[in-house]
Amino acid sequence: MNHSVVKKAILNYLVKNQKLTGYEFIKYCREIGFNISPGTVYPALKKLLEKNIVIYKTSGRKKVYELTELGKKYYSKIETENKNETNKIRMIIECECTGLPEKYKEKIAKFIQKLPKTNWKKPESVKQIIEDFKECETHLNEYYKKLKERS
Repeated sequence: MNHSVVKKAILNYLVKNQKLTGYEFIKYCREIGFNISPGTVYPALKKLLEKNIVIYKTSGRKKVYELTELGKKYYSKIETENKNETNKIRMIIECECTGLPEKYKEKIAKFIQKLPKTNWKKPESVKQIIEDFKECETHLNEYYKKLKERS
């Protein structure tokens, strides 16, 4: 996990649970399938602390972190940005092409989903994308002809 993802995950956890310790967060991440180390979590918490996004109170030997008011505002801001990005991604993945019949949407969506997985440094991968693109073009031309016939 990169640090910005970890910070967002920490903020998300804090919004839902109000408090966290580094250990609790690591345990939670491992329970949901992310093998995360203290060497990733604690530096992320330190950066959030330095930016006044979180504060902590000491409870015995533990530091119990909470969001500050600034942290709550920051979380709202990144949530809005995430929703905008998520909507863009969803639009691409689901290929929300209003009015386009489902069979064409599926073909285009499959093509779009392949793009980020393509190894752009391998000629055979690029060639496959070109072939997939041509297939999409063929389907769109077929749809275009049907539309023209109707009008």
